[in-house]
Amino acid sequence: ENRHSNLMALWLDCHKKQPNHDHMFISHSDAKKINDLRREQNILSISSWNDVLRYGDAALHGLTGLLKARNAPLPSVGMKISKNAESPSVVIDLAWKNTKTGVAIDPLCAPTAKAIGWKIFSMAQCLDEIDRFVTNL
Repeated sequence: ENRHSNLMALWLDCHKKQPNHDHMFISHSDAKKINDLRREQNILSISSWNDVLRYGDAALHGLTGLLKARNAPLPSVGMKISKNAESPSVVIDLAWKNTKTGVAIDPLCAPTAKAIGWKIFSMAQCLDEIDRFVTNL
């Protein structure tokens, strides 16, 4: 959709990737919006840890590096889950569908995800127990 809010989020994402523009900030809601648009266009493909870094929220880059270093399986990025088609969905920032395990930046996602059988962790929980977290993936 060519709404102003979508275009602004996309502009920020493109501009941030230019040399010497690492200081630009993309909010979590804008990052989710960008990934929703990528998903709708079938251009959100995760085949490497570089893809996880490229499409994942920048707040998770440190955790992503630790997961990669520990040979964790690749997660999906920004996975939407819901109880059924009529239920509201929540976004799991890093998700491992096979084990129904995820990392969510937004703590409001956890109750909904847990209610449908997912194990949801905060970034702090993962960092505190990274080896145990990876073992359970």
